[in-house]
Amino acid sequence: MKRIILSFLASLFLSSGHFDKKATVQKLPDTLAEEVKNETLRTWDAYTKYAWPHDGLLPISKPYHDWYSESINMSPIDAYSNTSMDKGSIENRNGVMRRP
Repeated sequence: MKRIILSFLASLFLSSGHFDKKATVQKLPDTLAEEVKNETLRTWDAYTKYAWPHDGLLPISKPYHDWYSESINMSPIDAYSNTSMDKGSIENRNGVMRRP
């Protein structure tokens, strides 16, 4: 009986990976890059609305959290310096603690 169940599960597992390559839509790199940029800006706006000037945002319940007792503000600085996005660079240039 175990052999029958294992055979059934193995065939189910192997057949579930089949997909039609023609049905998948491939996005152009520029389109994908624009979507990533827009999503990053959307999350940055949520961070500034709900968690500024703390270290992080808990996205579902929307409170903030800090790594230490006093915020060090490294998450937003690291995120924007790594992605070289202009909006975050402008907001953080003259003072990290100032709310945009």
